[in-house]
Amino acid sequence: MERGHSFRIILVALVIVLFVLSSRYHRTTDSLSLCEEELAEFEDEISDLSRYLQRIEDEYDDIQDDMEDLESNYSYLESRYSSLLERNIATHVTYEEVQQFIEEDNTSQGTESEFDYICKDFSDDMINSAYNEGIFACEVGLWVQEDGQGDPVPGEVKGHSLVAFNTSDKGVVFVEPQKDIFIHELSKGDDYCELVGWNCQWRIEYIKHCFL
Repeated sequence: MERGHSFRIILVALVIVLFVLSSRYHRTTDSLSLCEEELAEFEDEISDLSRYLQRIEDEYDDIQDDMEDLESNYSYLESRYSSLLERNIATHVTYEEVQQFIEEDNTSQGTESEFDYICKDFSDDMINSAYNEGIFACEVGLWVQEDGQGDPVPGEVKGHSLVAFNTSDKGVVFVEPQKDIFIHELSKGDDYCELVGWNCQWRIEYIKHCFL
């Protein structure tokens, strides 16, 4: 009887121990699962931070590139300005002086190679010619949309180049170097072809020049 009683006590004790161990095992397993979930969330956060850091580095590189471009442009403008001072170039001339220069300038005659000579070539030649005469001028960049039926690709946005002079009495005036035509006002939405008398329809979308 005593052996049987002792055996039952041992059996009950083992059951209790197994129950306790099982409970601890489940708690440990739950804790481990929770840790794994938290670790996964932590890894996701690290991944997000890594992507964010990469974006910051890319933006920093872009800013560095922009800074280098600005420094390069500044150096060019500084050099150009010094050259203008050395040559005593007039940055503000009268409207009459510009008119006289255009009358004497032969830029609008272009070159014999008509197909290779584009609007920018005309503008560059007129600007250089003005520079040689002691007059400061700069290129005007236009973005125009072709609206006319006679245009090669109606609706296409294209670029065009002309010249600007900053006069002391009439402000900024524009000149179409291919025809020596003066334009006193140039605004977005204007039909450039109408302003210069060409048989087309170019609606101005954007204007850029050094006197803006």
